[in-house]
Amino acid sequence: MHFKTWLQLKGIHQKDMADTIGIKPSSLSMILSGKTKPSLEIASRIEQITNGEITRMDLLYPDETEPMEKTASPKRGTILTYELREKLLKG
Repeated sequence: MHFKTWLQLKGIHQKDMADTIGIKPSSLSMILSGKTKPSLEIASRIEQITNGEITRMDLLYPDETEPMEKTASPKRGTILTYELREKLLKG
């Protein structure tokens, strides 16, 4: 699920979420519009605040909805597999 959709479904205002995350509303707006990706730290905060309903993977890799190994052909130039990225993000 996209973060913006999640906010709308929960009835949470962007300003309130930005305050909760600890970022400027304009920064959250850029993340929600897809103009920028959040840092790993911010993505982790969002995952924690949403109780895992929005994951770091959702935020950092929004175009990948399923593991690359299950897609017909991986994107050219991709070095890390879905599982390896997930493992790295878990630290």
